[in-house]
Amino acid sequence: MSGRYRDYAVLVAVAAALTLPNLGATSLWDVDEGVNAEAAREMRENDTWVIPTFNYQCALPSR
Repeated sequence: MSGRYRDYAVLVAVAAALTLPNLGATSLWDVDEGVNAEAAREMRENDTWVIPTFNYQCALPSR
């Protein structure tokens, strides 16, 4: 049984080492989350499920 507890301890230590160091730090996607949420809210409000908007203007790049 002691070998099993050692394996669990190693598993918990590895999981902690991989997940805890950057906990709470800004990630690559934090900057755009507000824009994505607002675009989804406006699309739902206007029932335009195909064209994303931001500040009620088309969010698609113009050609």
